[in-house]
Amino acid sequence: MVTNISRRLSRIQKLIKSLQDKTYSQDEVLAFIVYGSFSESSDHKPTEYSDVDLEIVVKDENYKDYLNNFRNWFERRFESILIETSVGHLEKIFVTNDFVELQFHFTPLSDFDRIEKRVINYFPNGYTLSFDKTSRLDDKIKASIKPKQLKTLQQKFDELNSAFWYFVLGIPPYFERREYWFAAAGYWAWLYVALCKLLRMYYKKEVEYNPMKHIEQALNKDVVERIQPLRNLETVDQMKHKMKLLIDIFSEYAHKLVKQEGLDYNPEIEEKVRNKVAPILLKRRVLNLTLV
Repeated sequence: MVTNISRRLSRIQKLIKSLQDKTYSQDEVLAFIVYGSFSESSDHKPTEYSDVDLEIVVKDENYKDYLNNFRNWFERRFESILIETSVGHLEKIFVTNDFVELQFHFTPLSDFDRIEKRVINYFPNGYTLSFDKTSRLDDKIKASIKPKQLKTLQQKFDELNSAFWYFVLGIPPYFERREYWFAAAGYWAWLYVALCKLLRMYYKKEVEYNPMKHIEQALNKDVVERIQPLRNLETVDQMKHKMKLLIDIFSEYAHKLVKQEGLDYNPEIEEKVRNKVAPILLKRRVLNLTLV
């Protein structure tokens, strides 16, 4: 029985194959790489929600023109695009009308001469080199993949424990500066960032960098109260409570793991960091918003 999921996956796989075939016929395209769950070398099986990670390697002299003309080329040969956007090093993200998400990485060939400095380095996680007209890229890719460093459980625990308490140590400054939204970093999402950008545009309070920072001071009280529940932290005291709870649960299971596996544990880090942040997390606000 053919299910909706299998039909969708078949549709996506046919689209990838067609992209591979049509880019192969372009003189300026030198290689086509598939990453993620749609790669033959991935341990993960694609689902109906999986995006498609693709890299197209282009001759250096054609790179800019190819990038600029790619959407027109795509829509002429395949289908119209519902949404086009970009995020960081992802130059083009296409969303089709049936919500297939195609994430394109465009790379000039010369990037492979300094492969260790590439912003995109998905190779260790698995890749499929669908074609390579240079016949040299696979050797360069394999040479760049360092053997996975085997770590003991003790090493993994020490690294995780140190990173956790370092993060906890960074909490107090945001509360002291009353940057409560910024302090709720663990609850962020791209949608909230986009909403904050839009609100700042509307209220003519735009900033060049993080649109969530200082938002309580930048926007009027009514709109801040409306968006407050979106961060899943309705009051500052609840935020402090949740952070304290997170710390307590982490500590509890760290100690359980140490006991269960017979690991070494230095209690000094936890003790000192807890004492450092306790005055902030134990403070409560009164109705006039002053700290007591």
